Amino acid sequence: MTSNVITIRLRRPKAQIQAKAKPNIDAWVNGLIEQALGPRNADWNEHFDKPLTGRNYCCTGKVERRER
Repeated sequence: MTSNVITIRLRRPKAQIQAKAKPNIDAWVNGLIEQALGPRNADWNEHFDKPLTGRNYCCTGKVERRER
């Protein structure tokens, strides 16, 4: 589990929420949160001070599917 997971208890049936939030519940809930809190201020210093995720990327001339 990641630290950005929030669990909520619904007051309405899940099917009713899914019908209203089509096609993506996460996007719909995030939109409601943004609407309630207003736009975020970008903190670029914090963004660039974050350590890298450790992923290594390699550019090649063509895209190949990795073998499993």
